[in-house]
Amino acid sequence: ALLRLKDTLQTIQRMPRYRGHLYNWHDTRDLRVLEPSYVSSVDSGNLAGHLIAVAQACRDWAQGGGATEAVMRQALGDTLELARMAMPEKSDLTQALDDLAEQLSFASTPLSELTGAVERLVQPQNDASPELAFWVSALHTTLADHLEDLSQSPDIALLAEIETLCRSIAMEMDFGFLLDPDKKLLSIGFNVATNRLDANCYDLLASEARLASLFAIAKGDVETRHWFRLGRPATPMGAGSALISWSGSMFEYLMPSLVMRAPAGSVLEQTTRAIVARQQSYAAGLGLPWGISESSYNARDLEMTYQYSNFGVPGLGLKRGLSENRVIAPYATGLAAMIDPAAAVQNYARLAGLGAEGRFGFYEAVDFTATRLQDGESHA
Repeated sequence: ALLRLKDTLQTIQRMPRYRGHLYNWHDTRDLRVLEPSYVSSVDSGNLAGHLIAVAQACRDWAQGGGATEAVMRQALGDTLELARMAMPEKSDLTQALDDLAEQLSFASTPLSELTGAVERLVQPQNDASPELAFWVSALHTTLADHLEDLSQSPDIALLAEIETLCRSIAMEMDFGFLLDPDKKLLSIGFNVATNRLDANCYDLLASEARLASLFAIAKGDVETRHWFRLGRPATPMGAGSALISWSGSMFEYLMPSLVMRAPAGSVLEQTTRAIVARQQSYAAGLGLPWGISESSYNARDLEMTYQYSNFGVPGLGLKRGLSENRVIAPYATGLAAMIDPAAAVQNYARLAGLGAEGRFGFYEAVDFTATRLQDGESHA
């Protein structure tokens, strides 16, 4: 993991940047900037905030904050359960997986003693499907990697190098020039080709851009009062109210919460709970799984690339026409798991029942919009 992180960060350092910012579009083959050459305030803020989170994780890891045995047992148990789900009704591996699960449940059994049982599992089996073989192999890799980590101390020098790289890339981003001098708000972005700020600004607190605002303030690139320039319009909801966003999407409300803590009882904390409940009730009224957010949908361009748009719940967003689309993005359920984990598990099960889950996780989106479906289809 550390070597992959280092490789990724070194690749970022080779990419063209403008005043510390990566451009909005790069060719993944040669890293060249794609036109129009543009710096996005919100994307840079998201990158900077998460780089700081990675840097702090490296510092904690160096101080002995790596994965505990309880966490590893949970990880192995999850992988084992995925192998069970991929197993045919009758399989030679049924008893072996059951025995391994029993051993794993006893905390007194050292993980090193499971090596033999796991290695026997990965031997070729006549009835093993490709899916089952994949998860059995993943179980073996997970255990082997963890035992290797236990056999050696954390690479303190490498952790420190990655922490430094993360912080330096984040701190090199200058957010000052992205601030509209009159509105005191972050512009949507900067067009490098025309040397001009976008005329539109992020002006709502209930927006994914609040992470960029917080980082810019913490770094000293913009004044603290900028935070109070962010609008706080609210809409009644049940016995309370919730902040309004632009499109009413789960991403706008909850993405920053991955690395930002909303104080208990604050308007942001109350809003996140209220909008998850509203997403659930709105979808229930349509007879659909819940979780509406910006995502791809069932339309393609001439190059057969799926199109992308922001979708949300009517009443939560200022954008018009939100009720015209019915697109469910499974990642929105993952974000909502921070707020209502039990409901998120149930929703994921429902999405899986619709065929939205594959080997590598859930698909980007499920489109229920009738005008984009073939005759006889209920979703795509």
